[in-house]
Amino acid sequence: MKTTFILSVATALTSVAFTPALAGQLRTNTKSEGLFNGRNLAGWTNVNTARDTWVVKEHALYCSGSPTGYLRTDEMYENYILDFEWFSVNGRDLPELFIHSDALPAVGSPFPRGIKGPALGAGLAATGGASIKPRRFAGNIILGGLWNSYRLESLGGTIVVSVNGKEIARGTAAMPRKGHIAFAATGPTIAYRNIKVDRLPTHHPTANQVAAAGTGWTTLFSGEQLDHWELKPGHRGHWVARDWLIDYDGKSEEKDKCLWSKTSFMDFMLIADVRFTREPETMPAPVILPSGEPALNEDGSAKTVDLPYFGDTGIYLRGHSKNQINIGNRYIGSGEIYGYRVDRNLPAEVRAGVTPTVKADKPVGEWNRFIITMVGDRITVELNGQVVIDQAVLPGIAPAGPIALQDDHWNDNRFQFANVFIKPLD
Repeated sequence: MKTTFILSVATALTSVAFTPALAGQLRTNTKSEGLFNGRNLAGWTNVNTARDTWVVKEHALYCSGSPTGYLRTDEMYENYILDFEWFSVNGRDLPELFIHSDALPAVGSPFPRGIKGPALGAGLAATGGASIKPRRFAGNIILGGLWNSYRLESLGGTIVVSVNGKEIARGTAAMPRKGHIAFAATGPTIAYRNIKVDRLPTHHPTANQVAAAGTGWTTLFSGEQLDHWELKPGHRGHWVARDWLIDYDGKSEEKDKCLWSKTSFMDFMLIADVRFTREPETMPAPVILPSGEPALNEDGSAKTVDLPYFGDTGIYLRGHSKNQINIGNRYIGSGEIYGYRVDRNLPAEVRAGVTPTVKADKPVGEWNRFIITMVGDRITVELNGQVVIDQAVLPGIAPAGPIALQDDHWNDNRFQFANVFIKPLD
């Protein structure tokens, strides 16, 4: 027996029915490309979910819905017609789709910057700093039987989405205009099959109209399990995987409270998003000069200023606490390599080089993104899009070693890490 579901969706812009307008104009004689071969995930990258979040069986791609994250195409697409079939286990959910998306997640999000397909109660939407002008969104979306058809048409920033032959959403002025196609895991169990794309002639987008690429990155946290990290007995219940977040409550019972990676790394780039979760309190912070030396009062005592303090963490590199990227709202901002800055046995130029040149921290409670590049004994630290340490020298640093997420000296040191990705350079 065929069952028909009518989704009474709140109408965002208008409630009239639409006939797809772009397909007839754009259809070419080119052969559709299969984006999914029905056997494995060739051509796709599981960005930040568990291995069993996406399973291929019976020529269909099944998404378990957790942990939260996404699967994207290896290639980017600009102008095209995307067709596929889907069904949801509960018979009510629309596909969870992103287009024109970046390769990696947006700051503080499990999803990329891009254009999100329509969902129950909402039309096309922009995420992570992307943009689109929603023009139409139809109510009473009709789902029939087990499998339903989905078409998305993209041309020069205009996007049209149709379900079972009826237009349900439209938007214009999409930005970016070229990027990855991605399916998201957001809770519901959904299956996909017969995923095909017809490429259309390019409009030659400019560089700022193309999504950010990202090849060679491997996640060090895939949600729900800390399987890339040494979870010692005293860490359990304190360093916790909470869906797409690594949450720390500041109360590890281990002598070494840090969470160390199981793998050692030589030269690499590392991405990590960090935010503090405790309430700030006002505390004195030492004033540090650009040279890395502490500023002094007239009587020779250390000069301080009162700043909101909300904790302290960091990232240890190559197996030693001296190689710590400090994270905390200090006077000079995050990013200093503390163990080298305070080592008076090192030359002055080395200590100045590991002192941040700009304070780039976001306000308390907001996410900060670090991009760390370690090559040989040289390190560069970018914080929230600003280079705070530029090609600093770390004399004597080991050639390889594990990474650690740091908590080593403060009570109630609460924070979260997310989007921890590494790209080996050796």
